[in-house]
Parts: sequence; C-alpha cells; structure tokens
Amino acid sequence: MSKRKLIIDGKEYRYRVGRAFVLIRLDGKKVACPSLSELTGESWNVIEHDTHKRNFHVTPSQVADYIRGL
Repeated sequence: MSKRKLIIDGKEYRYRVGRAFVLIRLDGKKVACPSLSELTGESWNVIEHDTHKRNFHVTPSQVADYIRGL
C-alpha cells in the first residue's frame, strides 16, 4: 500500500491505495473507503488488465476530486 498526504481546503487528508480500495482519513478517522473503480471511473476489467501490465495508477488529483465530491 502506498501512503500519501493531501491538503484540501486547509485540512490534511491521508490516504492509502490498496489492491481494491482507497482508504481516506482525516485526523486519524476514516472518512471514506471507495473502490478503485468508484474512484477512477474505470471498469474492473480495465483496472485488472492495466494492473497486470503495471500500467494502472491512482493519482493524487483523482483522490482530491473524490474528496471534494464528498
């Protein structure tokens, strides 16, 4: 799992990208846990194919857009 930090509207969010979900926390408390498909808008078939080819990435801007949409 990769761990990253984002600052959105003066609040510090931390997130971890797992194999199927992205865990988003604010002040150590779970805010959301969307699936990779829900976060990126891609189908699971595309995610699995790109992961196998080592071409799938979750970008910080995708996570930031998801957080702003909460």
